[in-house]
Amino acid sequence: MSQVMLVLGPNRVGKSSLIDALTYGQFHREFYPQDIHFQVKLAKVAQHRVYEVQSIEWDGKPLGLVQFYSNVADLILIVVNICGCYDQMDQVHDIYQALPITNNKQQIVLIGNLNGQNKRNQKLCQSLSQFAKLN
Repeated sequence: MSQVMLVLGPNRVGKSSLIDALTYGQFHREFYPQDIHFQVKLAKVAQHRVYEVQSIEWDGKPLGLVQFYSNVADLILIVVNICGCYDQMDQVHDIYQALPITNNKQQIVLIGNLNGQNKRNQKLCQSLSQFAKLN
């Protein structure tokens, strides 16, 4: 049985880099998982290479496409840039609201791509972490 992952995020946010990191079984240093249990799960999935990935950019795409793929996903990864762009949180909220949770085992995880930013974005990191814990 394979693990089906759904990777969501706006344009040029780092979805492909995350998928490459999963494929080769190691994490790119710019990615910071908000949950240590999620990091362990991802590492295990990558090690056994039992997953499929659908990458969807939600800019300009109908939410129905996201809903369709989310119904078959076991693990949903929402990737955002942590670069002071607060408007992305509105996009994340829209995507989160559009996800129909029909499977109790389904997991949704928010990942912040640090993208080489410095400590001035720590408050945004904390708000992203709090948002993820609301899940």
